[in-house]
Amino acid sequence: MARFISKYREYSVVARRTIDRETAFQMGVHPQVGIICDFRWAGGISPWEKEDALKKLNFLGRTNDEDVANRLSVYDTEIQQLLRKWDDKTREEVDTALRSAVSFGTDFIEVEHPKAPVPWPNYPKIRSAAKIAGRVVEDGYDTNAVLAYELENENRPDVIAALHAINKEPEPEPLIAA
Repeated sequence: MARFISKYREYSVVARRTIDRETAFQMGVHPQVGIICDFRWAGGISPWEKEDALKKLNFLGRTNDEDVANRLSVYDTEIQQLLRKWDDKTREEVDTALRSAVSFGTDFIEVEHPKAPVPWPNYPKIRSAAKIAGRVVEDGYDTNAVLAYELENENRPDVIAALHAINKEPEPEPLIAA
């Protein structure tokens, strides 16, 4: 499951060549349908993807006031898997083909969603779900940010349940003087 960004508004990479039946017979292989990865401009490029592209790709002929996002195009293999009804093996084949393409790293890059930061120093060392939940409440940490880190890194069911429980707790009603 990968997302790739190209520095060109429209860009294509051949991930798998077509082999027709006759050629396949001559080569002693199975026929196969080709896969062309057509990168397309998708207006929905996130700020972190744009930043990653600016750092890693060389944009020739760029003016100072030009928004590079207008040049970028996207190819998302997870979305393509859904649209083209690929199985996981085909998607993985396309991911591998893109990562090993000659133009990978110069004309396009793979971007990954930034990982959630560690909520506080030594967080991973705390094993008790109750202690983590207590610290979140007492110190006022953002429960969703802590949960995001937990899901991406530690993935402990008891901690996840404790953090979900915090989100479900009702706010205390303010006291009204009579």
